[in-house]
Amino acid sequence: MPGAPSSIERKILVAAQAGIPISDRPFESLGRACGVSEADAIRRLSAAIRLGIVRQVSGIFDARSLGYATALVAVRLSPPRLASAARLVARQACVGHCYARRHSWNLWFTLAVPPGRTLSHAAAGIARRAGLSEWRLLPAMEIYKIGVRLDPGRRAPDLAEDEPASPRLAPPRRRLSAADRRIVRILQGDFPLVKRPFDALAAAAGTSARNLLIRARLLAAEGRLRRIAAVLAHRRAGFRANGMIVWPVRGAARANAIGRAVARFRAVTHAYRRPGLDEGLAVYAMVHGRTEAGVRRAAARISKAAHAPAFEILFSGREFKKERVRLFAKNGSRNRSHPADSR
Repeated sequence: MPGAPSSIERKILVAAQAGIPISDRPFESLGRACGVSEADAIRRLSAAIRLGIVRQVSGIFDARSLGYATALVAVRLSPPRLASAARLVARQACVGHCYARRHSWNLWFTLAVPPGRTLSHAAAGIARRAGLSEWRLLPAMEIYKIGVRLDPGRRAPDLAEDEPASPRLAPPRRRLSAADRRIVRILQGDFPLVKRPFDALAAAAGTSARNLLIRARLLAAEGRLRRIAAVLAHRRAGFRANGMIVWPVRGAARANAIGRAVARFRAVTHAYRRPGLDEGLAVYAMVHGRTEAGVRRAAARISKAAHAPAFEILFSGREFKKERVRLFAKNGSRNRSHPADSR
């Protein structure tokens, strides 16, 4: 898969991001949908992982519906202190993504804490350990869209519009069992690229392949398991300009109107209402592109369609950590931090 991906490789990568079927032979179904054999689908996905284009194939869970509290945290630091503070933040197991942005609020990280812990306490502890004096906790107050679908063959952000699915906000009423938690731990790891991946995972989950499939489908039906999917390494896939667009707003109704309009664009991978950076409320949306100029054009088009002319774009800079927090991790288990690099 060196160089530009072929049309078949693009199909497989896009389809694998949308979701790998929860079935006995998922890659047979994926391959058929893309016009290739089961073996070819496995081979091409395996090659994408070896080349670093795909970061991981795994289960992607909705942390909130599993009882976790999540938030984005913005930090304002003097530039000389940024890298050292970011490295301390990135070491924390409850931190997923940690990266610099070109803005006065120049360090950002995601935070997820399990039941029994509070976001404010966790964030304050991280701030104390990393010496952060000016920071803001930005929990999601409304979710308009979550769904990364990047086409590595596209040269510019996709400005087509769809009707996005509404993300689940209320947690399912069924209580999670110990078996559910064990299955979450198994499925959030590397998904085997073999003909019968659930057979390969069943022993580690302490159950049969049939029961693992049944439980995984139940978690998916409840919205707890969003999908099993490939996650692209954005930079390796050519998306080097990643911008967070921020629209300051007054009032939840205005924010909701903007957020729903923004979420319709395929170029938008995430859209939320959160507290504003300095005061009030804001709508935050992520757009990934090959160039900053392309992201700026997309932001202007999206903003115009949403009737929200005032916005700013916070482009990603150095990446210190990029992974999902390990849910229901056993005692002492910590996330693996990817080496720091530049975006």
